[in-house]
Amino acid sequence: MAWERRGKTATYYYRSVRRDGQVKKLYLGKGSAAHKAAKEAAIERANLETGNQLISREEMKTATACQLSKQVETLSTCLMDAVLLGAGFWRQNYSRWRKRRGN
Repeated sequence: MAWERRGKTATYYYRSVRRDGQVKKLYLGKGSAAHKAAKEAAIERANLETGNQLISREEMKTATACQLSKQVETLSTCLMDAVLLGAGFWRQNYSRWRKRRGN
């Protein structure tokens, strides 16, 4: 999606389009239709940028929640391990928890 110079002074508007898995250039010319397509492409790029900024803000908001949930998961795993060890269970090389025999 750009104005391209062909020759010494002439500029024409081309839009890149994917067809059959390949990128092709679609010629739109240099008239009013080309100018209109260029304006629409600029508006579309601006909308995409705005959407990307909104997504970035939401990711920043949820990053602290994700970090806190990871901390809760780590602490709850440690607590569960302590409770099971205190109840007489054991694990060998991080396999399943098993009840000790005999004691």
